[in-house]
Amino acid sequence: MMLKEIKTVGATDAVVRQLVELIKTGYFKPNQKLPNEMEFMEMLNVGRSTIREAKRSLASMNLIESHPGRGSFVREVSTLSLINEEMFGLIINDEEEMLHEARIILETQMALLAVKRATVEDIERMQRCVDKLAEAIERHTEIYELGNLFHRALSESSHNRVLIKLSDMLGELLSKIQRPTYEQKYDQNKEVSVHQNIVDAIRERDQWKTIEAMERHFDYVSEVAKKT
Repeated sequence: MMLKEIKTVGATDAVVRQLVELIKTGYFKPNQKLPNEMEFMEMLNVGRSTIREAKRSLASMNLIESHPGRGSFVREVSTLSLINEEMFGLIINDEEEMLHEARIILETQMALLAVKRATVEDIERMQRCVDKLAEAIERHTEIYELGNLFHRALSESSHNRVLIKLSDMLGELLSKIQRPTYEQKYDQNKEVSVHQNIVDAIRERDQWKTIEAMERHFDYVSEVAKKT
């Protein structure tokens, strides 16, 4: 076990920091059951109240969840899962337009990086996403999800880990707003073409075509958002 005995003042904070680091590094994996309170007390040399308070802190951070009679388990962590409901409400309250603006700025710059950095495999992955999107439109299912997969492939083609994480966060925030009604509002004739144009421009390594393709894509997104 990689835990260290706690001997300092502020034991609860020290326990929380250790457990967060172990979850972050994958030592404790998603859905894994954590040691029970007695085991933690012995490993860390702290009292039961310290362990319980640390677990409450981790639960408030959405990192673990407890099930009576079964124990505590590591949660599947996404960017949005780290934001509690109150904070989420503050972020998106009357700020949907600003979220869209942020996405336009971020994704356009990522697409321009993709023009320079995308590998053949990156471009093929984006193309597969567009092909699957076309198939989904025929079935009228999973359209929003496959669109998200395309944008994830686009962000990964930038090969900038920080921008990819920021893009993930914006995507998750916007999905709360867009997903519920998207499949009733999208345009069958434009859904594939606006994504295909982006792939084609990046494949040609043409910055101006890429900017134009991204502008057309976001014009389309705005059209869909305005539909009642």
